[in-house]
Amino acid sequence: MVYLHSPRMADAVWADFEKLAYDIQRDLAGSAHVTLRDTIEGVESRSPRQIDISIRQQVGPHSVLIIVDCKDHRSPIDLNVVEQFISVVRDVRANKGALIASRGFTASALTLARNQGIDTFTLIDTANTKWQTYVSLPALLHRLYLVSAAFRFVGVAPGGSLLPPGDASLWELYAANQTSLGLVRDILARKWNSHELPEEPGRHEVLLAEQARLAKAEDEHNVVKVLAVIEIAEAYYFGQWPIQTRGLQNAQTGGLITKNIKADALSPYDIEQGRVAGWRNIDDPATLAVRPVITLAYSDVIPVSIEIPPSATDTIV
Repeated sequence: MVYLHSPRMADAVWADFEKLAYDIQRDLAGSAHVTLRDTIEGVESRSPRQIDISIRQQVGPHSVLIIVDCKDHRSPIDLNVVEQFISVVRDVRANKGALIASRGFTASALTLARNQGIDTFTLIDTANTKWQTYVSLPALLHRLYLVSAAFRFVGVAPGGSLLPPGDASLWELYAANQTSLGLVRDILARKWNSHELPEEPGRHEVLLAEQARLAKAEDEHNVVKVLAVIEIAEAYYFGQWPIQTRGLQNAQTGGLITKNIKADALSPYDIEQGRVAGWRNIDDPATLAVRPVITLAYSDVIPVSIEIPPSATDTIV
């Protein structure tokens, strides 16, 4: 069986590629005037030159012209294509020329383009099915979490004082008006969740409550200051964060030029559990060979079993 390649079909695909490049240029051009399939008279050739995309901008008394050529080839753009485009740029006296290729450029083509001031781009569109591209950002997650906590109760109790039985973290504290402040562990959790505690790795002593009571009874010997000795640790996770975008990638520098980026959903918990492919736990971000483009800092949220009454907020420090 012989498959015939239809020139008409190829032209339609190329036109779609050209139109997509034009739409992206319009997104990025700001107030500049962008024209699809323009014709410009050559200064040296005295012949009309067909320009895929032209971009014109008036800067004060100066008129700036940029021309763009779109190449939807099955292989990387070679040296000859760049040479031909350079001659067009010179002929129409464009201030700048740019090539957009669907399959990239050869090394020699990039060298010539760079030396002649020609921009080289590949088209990026994560949503387009014909020229769909996977794009991700090297990202770093910085997790801060509470490892442990021990509690201290400081007060004056002549003749000794009977402390509540059981786990001290489960003791319920009260304000002077006998309003419940919540469990000791819940007071700690609320302060941690609201970022009132230190956020640096290591051991810290923090004040949880001043003039708190261990029982509702109005006993002056029941009043205590509650402190916690907490241990804070950190962890780092590095991986690729998929994004949705449309724009141009600079073939010479690798930089992405786009107007909008939409990041895919990211679950730090699944990453911590090793459930997301391509992510790994690292000890020191400084040892990474690839520099993260974005760093996200987050901390664990500790569940709270009893909500604090508004009337008792003055007692918790």
